[in-house]
Order: sequence, then C-alpha cells, then structure tokens
Amino acid sequence: MTDALRDGPPSHFHPSLYPHAFHTSPPLRHSSKIDEGYSEETRSQADSDTAMHLDSGSDDMNHNHGQVFAIPDIVLGMSEEQRSNYAFAILRSLRTSSIASIVERLNPYLHLDPVLRLPPEITFQIFAYLRPNDLLKASMASRSWRDRALDSRLWRVMFGCEGWEPNTREVRTYEQEMDRKCHQEREEKKAHFAMQKQQRPYASLPERKTSKKRTHDESLFGETKKPLVGGEDAEQWSEQHGIIEADDNGMHDVEPSSLAPSRPISRDQHWSFVGLPDHKHSPPPHRESVSTIADAPSIPTFQPIKPALIVTESDRRRVNFPYLYKQRRRLEENWRIGQFSTFRLPHADHDDEAHRECVYTIQFSGNHLVSGSRDKTIRRWDLSSQRLIGKPLEGHKASVLCLQFDSSPEEDVIMSGGSDSHIIIWRFSTGEIIKRMDKAHDESVLNLRFDHRYLITCSKDKTIKIWNRKQILPDDDIVPVNMVNMTEYSDLNPIPEYTLLSSLQGHVAAVNAIQVHENEIVSASGDRTVKVWDIKSGDCTRTLIGHSKGIACVQYDGRRVVSGSSDNTVRIFDVATGAEVAWMLGHTNLVRTVQARFGDLPGQEEELEAQARAIDEKFFAAQMSGLATRAVRSRGPRNPGSSDPKDILAYGAKLPPGGGGSRWSRIVSGSYDESVVIWKKDSEGRWIAARRLRLNEVLEQHRARRPRVHAVAQPPAAQSAGIQHLAQQMAQQAAPASAAGQQHQQQAHPYTQPTNAFSQSISQIALPPNTNSTNNNIPQQSANNAVIPSAPPMPTIGTHPMAHLNGIANRERERESNRVFKLQFDTRRIICCSQNTAIVGWDFACGDHEIEEASRFFSETN
Repeated sequence: MTDALRDGPPSHFHPSLYPHAFHTSPPLRHSSKIDEGYSEETRSQADSDTAMHLDSGSDDMNHNHGQVFAIPDIVLGMSEEQRSNYAFAILRSLRTSSIASIVERLNPYLHLDPVLRLPPEITFQIFAYLRPNDLLKASMASRSWRDRALDSRLWRVMFGCEGWEPNTREVRTYEQEMDRKCHQEREEKKAHFAMQKQQRPYASLPERKTSKKRTHDESLFGETKKPLVGGEDAEQWSEQHGIIEADDNGMHDVEPSSLAPSRPISRDQHWSFVGLPDHKHSPPPHRESVSTIADAPSIPTFQPIKPALIVTESDRRRVNFPYLYKQRRRLEENWRIGQFSTFRLPHADHDDEAHRECVYTIQFSGNHLVSGSRDKTIRRWDLSSQRLIGKPLEGHKASVLCLQFDSSPEEDVIMSGGSDSHIIIWRFSTGEIIKRMDKAHDESVLNLRFDHRYLITCSKDKTIKIWNRKQILPDDDIVPVNMVNMTEYSDLNPIPEYTLLSSLQGHVAAVNAIQVHENEIVSASGDRTVKVWDIKSGDCTRTLIGHSKGIACVQYDGRRVVSGSSDNTVRIFDVATGAEVAWMLGHTNLVRTVQARFGDLPGQEEELEAQARAIDEKFFAAQMSGLATRAVRSRGPRNPGSSDPKDILAYGAKLPPGGGGSRWSRIVSGSYDESVVIWKKDSEGRWIAARRLRLNEVLEQHRARRPRVHAVAQPPAAQSAGIQHLAQQMAQQAAPASAAGQQHQQQAHPYTQPTNAFSQSISQIALPPNTNSTNNNIPQQSANNAVIPSAPPMPTIGTHPMAHLNGIANRERERESNRVFKLQFDTRRIICCSQNTAIVGWDFACGDHEIEEASRFFSETN
C-alpha cells in the first residue's frame, strides 16, 4: 500500500469519478509578484481564488496539510458501503482535533444555503410559491431565512394571492402620518437637547452608554426581546455564555405559534402549528404558563414575539403586512365559526336619535353610515360611537328610497332619490343641499349609482337615466352616442353638470335596482329580466332570463350577476354567455337585497374559463355514457353550484358552476322573512346557507339592556281598565293617521307590503291579562306585579297626553316587523335596515382591538 501511495494513482483510474479528490491546484503566486498592468491570464487572482473555493472545495486546505494523496487500488475496488466503513474506521483512529478539521473541510460539500448564495430577487420569487404555513416554517430555519421569509413585501403578495386587497389609500395615508409624527418627535428631541445645552453649557456630558445594535426581530415586530434567563442568574449567564445560535436568529424565544392570536383560543377555533387557521389541524396542546416557568429563576423564560402593525424600513414607517395577513385570517375564522358581536343604531341609550319611520336604504364606508327613511329624512351616523352626526337632513317631500355617499375630501357628497321623484345632492360634511333635481323621473326614484363620471338613476317609470357629474364638451369621451338634445350644445356652449345625457328604455316594468361597472350598466326589473347596457352606445347587449317572478336586487362585478327575486331565490349568471351557474333557495319570502364578494385571484380569468371547459367535457362524457341527461327542469331543485354532471343545467359558460372565486367568497342576502343569510361554498363547491341571522334577536338583546321602568303597584283589574282607556284614546286619534300611513306605504316602495302596525300595537296593549297574544315577543302581565315593557312613567300635568302613548307605539312597532330592505357588508361587518326604526349590525371583529386596528386597511370590496 505504501508503494501505491508513493507511485500515485494507477493508469486505469478515472479522476472524473472523484473530481474533488484529484484536482490539482494551480501553482501559488508569489506574494511579491509585481503587477505591471497587463496579464495574459484569463481571470484575475480574486476570480481564481473564488473558482478554487467553489470547484475544488477543500483543495486550498490540502495545501496547508501537504500533498494530495491518491486512493489505492484496493480501496477503489471496494463497494460504496465497504468504502464508507473503511473511511469510518480510519476516522476512528484519528484524534478528535483531526476529525474536527476534516469535518470543517467537508462542510462546503454537505451544506449549501441557497438564501445566502442566490440574489434576494430570486429567493423572493421562490418564496412566493410557498403557502403561508410553509413560509412561516421556513422562517424558523435561520436568521437569513427569517429575513427573507418575513419580508413585508413578500407578505403583501401573499395577501393578494388569497384574493384580498389592501386599502391602498388608507395604508398610504397612515404611513405618511406615522412618518410625520416620527419626524416631529425627532425634531422635538433635537430642540429639547439644544435647549438643555444652552441652559447648561458647562455641564458634564452624560455617561456614554454601550451602543446596542437594533436586531432584526426588534425592527420587524416593534419589540425588544427579553432576557432568556430572569433574576440574578441573568448577568452570570451572559458572562459565561456567548450568543446562542438559536438566539441570534430570534427563534429561541418564539413559540411555534408566534403569529397566533394573543388572546386565548377557544375550542372551536383550530390553529395550525404556525398560528394560522387550519381546519385539518387540532388545537395546539396546552403549554405551561409563562408566569409558572418564571417562578424558577434558573430556567429560561420563553416570551413569544408579537408582530406589530408598524415596522421601520430605512428610517421610514411602513405597515407590516405579516401582521395584516394574520389579523385577516383571524377575522375570516370568526366568519367561519359565526363569532360576532351585535350593535344597533342608534345606541339604546339614545332612542331619540332614531328615525321616526322605517328605514329603506343605508350605505356605510369606513366609520360613517348614511340612512334614508320613510320619515323623509337622511341621517349620518358614527359607527364607533353609534351616535347621530349633526342634524337630520330634510329636503325630500316623501320617502327616501335610495342613496349613495362618498365622504372623501375630493367628493364630500351624498346623493339621494325618493318617492317624490326628486334627486337631491348634499354636502356630506355640512349637510347643506348642493343641487336639487326636481322631477328627475316621472315616478319614484328606486335606485341610483354614481362614479366620478356619471350619475345613473332608475325609476318606477321603467326608465334608466344617465347624467354627467361635471361640465363637459359635446366631444368628450363620456358623452353617449344617443345623447338627448345634442344639437343644443357646442364648443362655445358646453354641457352643464347634471344634464340628462341619455335615457335607456327596454324594461316593461319598474326598474328596481341598477349596478354600474366601468362602461356597463346592469338593471333588474319587475318584468323578471336582468339587462346589460352599454353606456356609450345605449344598447342592451344582453338579457338574462331565469327568475320566475320580479327581480328586486342585483349586483354586478364585471363577470357575474347576482340577483334576488320575489321567487325567494338568489341566482348567479355568467354575463359573457347568459348561463345560470348557481341557484340558491334558503329564504321563505322575497329576497329584497343581496351583496356578493367572490375574491377573485389576480389573473384568474383564464383559470376559471379552463375549469368551466373541463366541467363541460366531463358533462358531455357522462351524457354519452348515459349517466346524465340534459333535461332543464322548470320546477324542482336546481343546481346550487355543483360540478356533478347530474346537476348541470347549462353548459358553454365561461364561469364554472357556482361562479368561481376564491375560497373566501361569500354572499349575504336579506329577505322579507326577517332574516339575513350568509351563503358559503361547501367542500364540493355548492352554495349552502352557512348561517342565518335574525334581526329580532339583536333588537331583543339590546332592548334587554335598557333599564326597565316599573309602574306603581295597582290591582290587576284597575291597571287593565287604565290600559283599555289609554288604548281607546290612541285608537281614536291615530285612526286617520294610520289610514294615511297605509296608503303612503303602498305608494312608497313596490316591495313594501301594507301593514297597520300602529293599530296592531294598540290591540296588543289593550289585551286583558289572561288573553293569549299571538306576538310572543310581548310579555304577558303578571298577577303579582304589573310591568309595562320599556314604557316610561305615566305622563304628568304639563306634558302632552299622547307623548307617552306614541313612545309605546314606536317600541311596539319595533317588535312587530323586521322585513329587511337593504344590507351591506364588508370584511368586518354586516349592517342592514328593515321595516323598523333601528338599524342592526353584526361585527365579526368581536371587540378584538388588533382586528379592529387592522381592518381599517382592508378593502371594503373584497
């Protein structure tokens, strides 16, 4: 063997099998070699060294330990397993220091960190393909991986890949405000230091403290990591031990669920290993509390890092998207398990701020809500305080049926339409009337929508009208081809603002609702059709037929139409082909209002169309084999969105059954059956009624919080006689008003059924103690004591005798009917109005400060 080592490798040996063991290094350059500015070498010395390090691995180390040894023939003739055992036997014969040196020389062949080797742009693209759970697990590998995996820009991409959109305007405004405050604080500190220096010019300088390098975790999460060891052992620990590798990357003191909620997790909430909701994982095991561990000073305390809303990047304050992603997932989990808090407008302690009649329409955005009522007024509300803003806006001569507002400083406007056929434009901030458009339609204005270009209105007179919002010239791009009275305007005579540009006619019944998307208008009518209009040409490009009764509401997002009808159903249509792709039955009365959020992913158009084609092919294959028959049924169950060939009723659509969208898509509908239904897709893609909300439960819950006023104890017979006497007075004075109100209600809105709530409330009050009431919400009188529910004390001398009775009637009207007229929801709340003076809401933030803080940065449209 010695001769073999001396003579070198045999002639039949192939060096390519073991390139690293037999590469010969180039001759070392003399350190004193003069560089004359010219060289015939193909690469510089630095490049050569780099190539040596990458290609030869430990060859440079071999020069330090002598020549490279050749492997004997006897070893090369062994199998892989034999050579492995032979090498292990040789290593065991060496000293520990030699083994450590060999391991160090082998490390470049065993470990290669792509995050350190690759440019950040490449790793960004690679990490963007990971799922959020996997990305968080990768962040626990090392500090370099943590830096890349928790990059706020990367998590902004993750945010969008879920079909969510941030409120870019709110994010930018908040970041600018934080930068301004930070700059102001720095200037104040400089001024304070300069003032102290002037007051004490000869004072000794304060003792200089050891500079502390700001760690990555401190910058990312906005907190300083606490010592791992508490008590007196902390100083001793730091003297005896250096920085632990796990401490350096910030993960030693981070629990596996570092992005998990700070509040306790209920049994109904399932969180995965990394703190994100995952239905396939069970809740994390119970851990010993931090306080219990901290009792023993010799044991390290594990302090979980809590992400912060704001991070500092290059001395700039930025919204932390890992934090936003976490809070959005927590909010979606609350939607899934049905965890919410309820509220009403106005607050129960301020009933005097409520509308005097039922509320027909609402809209909310951010912290503001605007409502319109049959009492002819418009009211502005603050959602955080649940209080009225300013005075009610009075200007309509009849019921306010529709409105839309924009509270931004650029717009600052409310537009409303009513049964008086008028359209009034208000200034949101002050409530003053900017413009009044009298008799904009021949009959009631049932709905309106506006953007920065147009105001679109529809009416009971079967027409849709288009108005310009700003002064324009006749050759402007927004002017329709079929403009009304085009010859009256020229370059010298521009078209004034809010001039009627076009009137669309085609429906044969009242146009109940409209939606505007770019250059298209979608209208729903009592003639059982939905029509799509082109604004520029004024033509009807498509008519959607499917409902068996009049259509009350519609929503359009550019791809699909969602509509609700008197046939008690909610349906989804593919606008491109007119096919019905989903049908939902869950209400028992007219579906008066509907809103949908599909959460389409970026660039999903081609993917949805490919899914639709694949389902069509599956349907045709099943039809050829006799497993499915294409028989469109006019009655009976229809397809709620299933891709099963037996359920398919239409093919050729560009949307798959159900309408597509992301896993977070939802539809919320309100009906005259006094309920609100949240629709979600099941595991097979079918729309199901995931949750049903009832208005009377919310009203009863908040009514129970009011202090009840107990009347003076009287004999039951005397009290019954007193109630009968008061009821007779109410009936005599209220009969004319009730008849007029019933007639007005029939004319106010096409879907408002005439009910005599006032007279019914009187009959309920006038019932004797032992009479059974049909209204279970009204408690019966007790034989032991007499309680008038929610009734103020009896009127005294000097007050109007009907004031007390009207208060009772208003409260009883609340109990009598809660037909839903209008609802709206965003990522956090559902708010609806009904045949009731109170506005009801469900808040899925559940009072959690972190979710409420983050929800302001979520877009309201997804």
